[in-house]
Order: sequence, then structure tokens, then C-alpha cells
Amino acid sequence: MNDFDDHVRSLSRLHGLIEADPAQGADAAAKELAEDIAATAGKIREDAEAVVSRIHAEAQSVSVRLQAETSKSVENLKKESLRAASDLIRDGKGDASEKDNARAANRIIEDANKALNLLNKKIEDSLKALAEDADSTAFKFNRIAESENRKLTDLERDAAQQVADAGKEAAARFPKPSDDESWNDSELQQARLASAGVIKALALAADMVHRATAEATRKIQEASEDAALFMKKASAKATGEINTAIDEANSTILQAAEQALKDLAGDEETEFFDLAPLKEKWGKRKT
Repeated sequence: MNDFDDHVRSLSRLHGLIEADPAQGADAAAKELAEDIAATAGKIREDAEAVVSRIHAEAQSVSVRLQAETSKSVENLKKESLRAASDLIRDGKGDASEKDNARAANRIIEDANKALNLLNKKIEDSLKALAEDADSTAFKFNRIAESENRKLTDLERDAAQQVADAGKEAAARFPKPSDDESWNDSELQQARLASAGVIKALALAADMVHRATAEATRKIQEASEDAALFMKKASAKATGEINTAIDEANSTILQAAEQALKDLAGDEETEFFDLAPLKEKWGKRKT
């Protein structure tokens, strides 16, 4: 679409045809004008398709990255919850029996599994929402691009018709003489004036198309930037939601482990158990 000025300037070579034969020259000009607009519309479609592809590709890229990161986080949480349960069985103190230790450890694992299931559901929901945002954004952008394309198509028809009509009117008023006839000076002057009218109609039509193309380009560029900004915010939202969900799962598992220890061994004995890895993860995420 950035080459449209070149398309318009190329119409100047048709002036000689119009001066020689207003009707045929106008038809040729109208045809070339239509071809230029069709080329512009085609470029708009290509650009729109590229924008839509980029919207989906960037959303997919964010989704893949988040899936990889969250998968690692979930796996780490599983390991730490199992480690806490294992330590509880191994190092249980106080008056609790081995069975009591095992039951307490099992509660940690059960609470951890519930927290991880909830975490996985929140991750799935966030990624699904991100994909839906991409689809919605692409759809809205496509509607704008298609609307501008339709406007250009309608303009093509109107502009080409104006030029063709001007040529027909000039030809009707000053028909081209036969091979064995010629115009006198007065008729030649009038024919040139009529041809100038057709050339003016062509220039006005080309300018109208150029302005419409510039406006379509502006609107589509603006829509593209809006789409990119919206998807950036949507990606940040999904990332924030998932990080918050991981924090919550980590906190739930830590609390479950601490509570199991307190129930089993009491507050004084709890300090002998190493929950540092879970606390460190929680502390780092909170900061």
C-alpha cells in the first residue's frame, strides 16, 4: 500500500491516449486505476493476514513459555511436599507413633495434591483466556481491515466510473474524425479542452483514491497497534494470574506442612523440621 503514489503517478502516461481519443483513453485510465486499487487492497489483505498471524503466534509463544515455567514450578512443589512428608515420617518426635506420623504425612500429600489440582485448573483457565483474547483481538482487527478494504473496493468502482463517464461525454461532444477527415483549429482546440476535462476527472479520481488509501492505511495501522497493546496486556495478565496461583499453592502446601507438624509434635518440636526450601520459594515469590 506504500507504493500507491507510484501507481498514481504512472497514470500520467495515459494523458497522451486521452488527448488522442478521450473515450478509449478514459477506459484505459479507468482500468489502470481499478488495477492500482486492487493492488492496494491486496496489500492491505496481506498486511492484515500478517497482523492476525502475529497475534496468534505471540499468544502461542507466551502460552508455551508459561506452560514450561509452570510445569517446572508444579514439579518442584510436588517434590517439596513429598520431601516434607518424608521428613515428617523420618524425623517425627513427641508422643506420636509411626502410624500417626504416616497419617500426618499423608495429610500433607493430600493437601498438596488439592492445591496442585487447583493450581493446574487456574493455569488452564488463564491460558484458555489468553487464547480467547487472541481470537477476539484477531477477529476485531480483521473486521476493521475488511471494512477498509470494502470501502476501497466501492471507491474503485465509483472512481473508475467517473473517469469512464467523462471520457464518454467528451467523445460524444467531440467524436474522433475519420481517417480521411481532420479537425479544424477551432475543433481541435475544443477537443483538447474536452480531453483536459477527462484528464482532470482522472486526477480528481486518483487524488480521491490516494486520500482514501492513506486513511485506510492509518486506520489499519492504528488497529494493529491497538491489537498489539491489548495482547501485551493480556499476556501480562495471564502471567500475573499464574504467578499468583503458584504463590497461593506454595503457601497452601507450606501451611499444610506446618500445621501437620504442629498437630503431631507441637510448636516446640516443629522448629526442628527443615521447611526452608518451601519458605525460601514462598519468600522469593512474595518479593
